[in-house]
Amino acid sequence: MKYHASPTQIALNGMIHAQGEGIIAIPGATKVKHAEENVKAMNFSLTRSEMDEISDASWAVLKK
Repeated sequence: MKYHASPTQIALNGMIHAQGEGIIAIPGATKVKHAEENVKAMNFSLTRSEMDEISDASWAVLKK
């Protein structure tokens, strides 16, 4: 894996950076492990090309 990140971390990273560099809190982590995984999602940045690829794949799934 390019980023050594879970699919969840990649998705969270993309959601956070999709609209700029603002960071928002996501309440409701019920386990420390989940909160730590969420924090690690900020250790890398997807490229615009990677974000576009994820977006295209998401839209393709919705159109089915």
